[in-house]
Amino acid sequence: GDELESLADGFNRMAEQIEESYQSLEAKVEDRTRELSEALAYQTATGDVLKAISRSTFQLQPVLDTLIETAAQLCRADKGFLFQLDDRFYRLKASFGLAEDFRRFIEANPIHPDAVGTVAGRTANEHRVLHYEDVTTDERYTWKEAQNFGGFRTALGVPLPRGALGFCRGRDPA
Repeated sequence: GDELESLADGFNRMAEQIEESYQSLEAKVEDRTRELSEALAYQTATGDVLKAISRSTFQLQPVLDTLIETAAQLCRADKGFLFQLDDRFYRLKASFGLAEDFRRFIEANPIHPDAVGTVAGRTANEHRVLHYEDVTTDERYTWKEAQNFGGFRTALGVPLPRGALGFCRGRDPA
C-alpha cells in the first residue's frame, strides 16, 4: 500500500502542477489577446486619422473632428472636446458625442484662461494632464452649468500648446 500511496501522491502533485501551468498559460493568452486588441485599436485609429487627412484637402475641420472622435473612443469616453486659445479665450474647435444644445452652450460660453474651475481652463493653465473622478463632488470643478447640461461625471483634460483636449464619461445609470 505504501508504494501505491506514494505513486498516487506523485500523480496528484503532477496533476496539480499541470493544472497550475494550464491556468498560467490561460492568463498569459488572455493578457496577450488584450494587448493585441489594444494594438489593433490604435492601428485602426491611426488609419482612420490618416484617411481623414488624405480625404480633406485643405480642410482642417474634418481632420480635427476625426482626431477627437478617435481619441475619445480610445479613451472609452462618451464626449470629446478640443479647445483652442483664440482671442484671449479657449473656444471649442472640435467635438465628439455632444448633444447639439450642449455644443451650442459651450460655443456661447468660451472659457477664460483663468477659469481653473473648468477642465479646459485648469488643464491649459497648469500644463498637465488632469483627471476628475467625479465632477459632481470635486470642489476643483466649479463650472457646474456645463456638467449639469452635458450630463457627464468623469473628466480628463490633456494640455496642448495653445489649448486643451477634454474627454468625459456620462453619469452612472441610476
